[in-house]
Amino acid sequence: MSAWDGGSKVPFGARWLKQIALNGMSDEILSTMDLLPTFAKLEGAKLPSDRTLDAYDATEFLLGKTKISPRNDYLYYSGSLLAGVRVDQWKLVLPRRDNPSDIGWWGA
Repeated sequence: MSAWDGGSKVPFGARWLKQIALNGMSDEILSTMDLLPTFAKLEGAKLPSDRTLDAYDATEFLLGKTKISPRNDYLYYSGSLLAGVRVDQWKLVLPRRDNPSDIGWWGA
């Protein structure tokens, strides 16, 4: 529930023998939202054409064909409140009032 580095920043591990290099490491940004278009492409599935996704296909990045993630931004939310924005190496953490009633006990 925090926009500081311990909030949404978590490690991600992927293993796919003969496809993903062992012991690869990166400090690039990805989001769980990016997994849908990535897995869809790997499976050969089509994404819905009647909507726009806030996600990127990270196939080339995960397979090591590029070192640069397709995502360079990330929005930090605490419940439904925008708590921060990261773009490249810059992050803006927005101020918030104490114990906001609109995000419940878990965000107090």
